[in-house]
Amino acid sequence: MSFLARLAGSRAWVLAVATLLALPLVVTGGRRVLGQIRVPGVQSGDEPHYLVMIHSLLDDRDLDLANNYRSAHEGSLAAGRRYAGAPLDHHTVWFVDGARMTWRQLFEDRTDRWDRDARGHPRPRPRAGAADVSGRSEYSWHQAGLPLLLAPALAPFRGTAAVEPLALVASVAVSLLALGAFRGLLRTLGANPIQTNALSVLLFLGTPLWFYARSLFTEPYLTACLLGAYWLALGRGMHLPAGILIALGILMKPPFGLVLIPLAARAGWRRDVRALAALSVPALLATGVILWQNHDMFGSPWRSSQPFETGSVVHGLGGLWFSVRHGILATSPITAAALAGWPYLLKQRPGAALPLASAFGLYLLLTALWSGWTGGHSYGPRLIVPVLPVLLLGLLGLVRSPLWRCGAVRVATGCLAFVSVAFNGWAALDYPEAFDNHALLELMKHLPGGGPGP
Repeated sequence: MSFLARLAGSRAWVLAVATLLALPLVVTGGRRVLGQIRVPGVQSGDEPHYLVMIHSLLDDRDLDLANNYRSAHEGSLAAGRRYAGAPLDHHTVWFVDGARMTWRQLFEDRTDRWDRDARGHPRPRPRAGAADVSGRSEYSWHQAGLPLLLAPALAPFRGTAAVEPLALVASVAVSLLALGAFRGLLRTLGANPIQTNALSVLLFLGTPLWFYARSLFTEPYLTACLLGAYWLALGRGMHLPAGILIALGILMKPPFGLVLIPLAARAGWRRDVRALAALSVPALLATGVILWQNHDMFGSPWRSSQPFETGSVVHGLGGLWFSVRHGILATSPITAAALAGWPYLLKQRPGAALPLASAFGLYLLLTALWSGWTGGHSYGPRLIVPVLPVLLLGLLGLVRSPLWRCGAVRVATGCLAFVSVAFNGWAALDYPEAFDNHALLELMKHLPGGGPGP
């Protein structure tokens, strides 16, 4: 065995990936404490709003966020150090006479139009003619699954500045659990140690997972739930734990329930009633919890905080694959090589590969059908990130296929891998600048005559 082969098969690669996943936490964003070392802090997008929900659970033991946003405007750490005392829009919603109304429909989202109280704190200004919701409970349009999961772990630090950085540390920890599940799934598909380590590196450093491992978004958790569920079900035959992981994902984002369908269909095809029940019952319970929350917060089980708004599936698919800012291929070019390997993986390991391919296809189609397929203010194809590991599994089929005997294919794959790691390394290590951005667009800004890009 060559030196490079021995190196690729060593456990040092796992340690290297773990270190690099954690590195953005202490060198990007947050408060600088020593040189380039920083205390982790939330930056943008949905992050401060998830933190507000966590503080509401810790401080008030409820999900009414009105007083928590108000305290953030007055200088508390409820939305993070960056937003303490600063204007911040609210990710909240009301039902007024049965109609869903978001905060932005009722209040000015241009913060330069806000008022100030006697102490100079910013106060949101109601829009002219908007319904009066003062005194009413203010609930998030985000599902409560992630805050409910994190709040018990962060409870010992209630009322301290440690809540914010530790919430981000939890994202790294969950990403490492996802890494372990991915390696287990690779072994289930017959990967050898060299292939397992090499693909693990590419998955977590060559895709937006590197960026999201440092974030307070749901994506690291959904990725861990998906990989864990499929590894446990396909590799270990442990269907109840797999069902519980899928249920946790549903509590964070109800559309995640789609990943249950291929596993349930597999159990039904095998006439394995126990496996089908073990997979399905936790998901049904999670659905019941969401319906109860809807009733408790909005007056009806069928009033959703964020309804599914359909768009053009053709436009969505085109954007998810080819958009510069939010496309799979632009963010992770290595996925082009993975696509070439999927036919071989399906032929080699159909029993495990078919459910995985189905999960990716279903999730991709549903995301494309949603009008908000970009994932809002975020990096890369945010909403499809949890199933990107499934797409990357095609590389295992590629290295086992006749195509791999061609030197040009190996060189091209190596180049795609290098570029993917470079793109996502920039995003992870320049975290605040990566929202709605791309490494090439950022580079263009610094070229003579360069602009912001398309």
